[in-house]
Amino acid sequence: MLTTYVAIYGVDEVGLTTGTGMFFAIFSVGLISSRLLAAGLMKASKLNKVIFIGIALMIGSYGIFIFLKTAFSFYFSAFTLGVSYGYVFPAFQAIFINLATHNQRGTANSSYYISGDLGIGIGVLAGGYIADLSNYTTAYITGLVLVIIGGILYKGIGAGYYERNKLSE
Repeated sequence: MLTTYVAIYGVDEVGLTTGTGMFFAIFSVGLISSRLLAAGLMKASKLNKVIFIGIALMIGSYGIFIFLKTAFSFYFSAFTLGVSYGYVFPAFQAIFINLATHNQRGTANSSYYISGDLGIGIGVLAGGYIADLSNYTTAYITGLVLVIIGGILYKGIGAGYYERNKLSE
């Protein structure tokens, strides 16, 4: 939902008249930066730590994005959201792979990408529906609540499952 509606959100709710496309350039700088920042933890197989850092940063970044409607906060959140996505997505992919035997790793990768595509599709549909009923702020708040719930569920269920069942470091 983030990337699909961000330009409309920037114009309608932040009040930007130009430059909403810059969000994507700054977001990509955040993604690239995250690779440098998380590399040591990823190599040390501290995937749960990487995910928790990414989720915490994502929650804070979405808070800034949603509730501080200035050009600076819009672009600052682009960078920090890029960093958070760059932490979370590769770490989850590594977890999928580390839970699979060697002959199941292709299936693990495929399952990861199908899950991601499904989540993106549902997010776009649900976000558009919620925005149509209310506004984009409400849609993004719903997304933030889902990130929080997902983080709690991962902390309570997923992280322990991974630690107990991982097959490789």
